Amino acid sequence: MTPSCWCGNHDLLPWNDDYARCPACETLVENSASFSSASASDSASLYDESYWLGKMAALYKSMGCNSIDDILLLHYRERAAHWAAHIIRHVEPGARVLELGCGLGTLTRWLCDLGYRAAATELNPAWRAYLRRKLGITTLDPAAVTARADDERYDAVIALDVLEHLADPVGEMERISAALKPGGTLILQLPEYPAGTSHAQLAAQEHPFLGMLLPGEHLFLYSRQALAALLVRFGFTHILRHPNLFPADTFLFAARQALPEYSPEQVEQRFMARPQSLTAYAALKNAMELASAWQNYGRRLQELEQLVKRS
Repeated sequence: MTPSCWCGNHDLLPWNDDYARCPACETLVENSASFSSASASDSASLYDESYWLGKMAALYKSMGCNSIDDILLLHYRERAAHWAAHIIRHVEPGARVLELGCGLGTLTRWLCDLGYRAAATELNPAWRAYLRRKLGITTLDPAAVTARADDERYDAVIALDVLEHLADPVGEMERISAALKPGGTLILQLPEYPAGTSHAQLAAQEHPFLGMLLPGEHLFLYSRQALAALLVRFGFTHILRHPNLFPADTFLFAARQALPEYSPEQVEQRFMARPQSLTAYAALKNAMELASAWQNYGRRLQELEQLVKRS
């Protein structure tokens, strides 16, 4: 059985041994036909406790993390802080927020501490229970997330490093659309395929996107135009990109109407007026100031290196 693209195109072009390229929308599609029938239980088994406490723990060991606690702390001060700092610019505290496939749960924990009514989904029941014990967050079975009335819908739905794993992205977007309020915000992060490029071209550049080629895990890898087409299909015509944390990714906010955007002064006023959120807001602000200082240090170092080369 030949795989087809999420957009419906069956005429795919060879790209490398593991992926085909859709010329209609510029998505890379994993060659294996087996993923098209992958069940939720299959995915739940793939992303269970052993995935995080085994495979991912081994990966993070090279970053100086010797335990799950080390990994959690790294996520808090790096990824979760980066995402939260942008979320607070578009989503007011107190909003009802759902994070799909929360992974380590650190962003949901940040948002709860900042005063959002935040919950998260994960496929594996044992991992959901672990996150409830470890982080004290509300974790849900994705199948149980249904919005039957307006007051059950969410102000924001977050899916970070999720969409590329889904065998049925169109079906998932239908569920997200139903779960969001009409004026709600969809927040995404995922790898971005440089449209039209060959594997050989990316290899010659040593492009960071090559690290996102994970057959069996990353089933669809979207270009910027492919992702825009998927979003517009469901009415998300307002798309705002924010700086991504990693070079191979894109990080964006999408909505069916103009996105609200609050100034730093408005953000600070809102959080300073909420005593229950003060500590988390102060911690977030400190984390982002430290990240900015490191970025400035890196830029200065590059400038000095260029100066030394020219002298």
